[in-house]
Amino acid sequence: MRERQQRSGKRDVAVTAGDGAKEDWKHFDISKAMTALRHPDKEVRTRVLQRLHVRWYHAQIAPMSQTLRAAGVPAQAVSEIKDVVQSCVICRDWHRPGTHNVATYQLSLAFNEEVQFDLFFYQSLVEPRRGRLVIVHLVDCCIRWDVATVIANKEEDTILAAITMHG
Repeated sequence: MRERQQRSGKRDVAVTAGDGAKEDWKHFDISKAMTALRHPDKEVRTRVLQRLHVRWYHAQIAPMSQTLRAAGVPAQAVSEIKDVVQSCVICRDWHRPGTHNVATYQLSLAFNEEVQFDLFFYQSLVEPRRGRLVIVHLVDCCIRWDVATVIANKEEDTILAAITMHG
């Protein structure tokens, strides 16, 4: 659409649409948009959804879907909202970042105050007849003393006996 001149000589607010054309938002016709959302061509529907997404201040998927469903828009157009919102560059830049790892530490001041424990399972390729070995590994967090021992199985009683004997 062409930009219109006001009587004062200033230009109206015009926004560049996704396809590069300037669009005059003062003369936006929602009924034409609703008709275009019923169009068989996916590109036409996508362009209209992009304009509505921007016009509705970068509406998220759920509110936009709810509004268009209430307006009687076909399910095919409503199902395309997710792709339109996810492809919006501005929304991606402002999307809340996911959770991230935070480095922490804990100071142990006494021996055996905190002990880390792990089980390892080892299968030798050189001596396969030995079978799978179960290894208990203990590390004292205060002085970093560690011990590893092979145990017969991974049953609770066997593991507790190894911890008691070597811990």
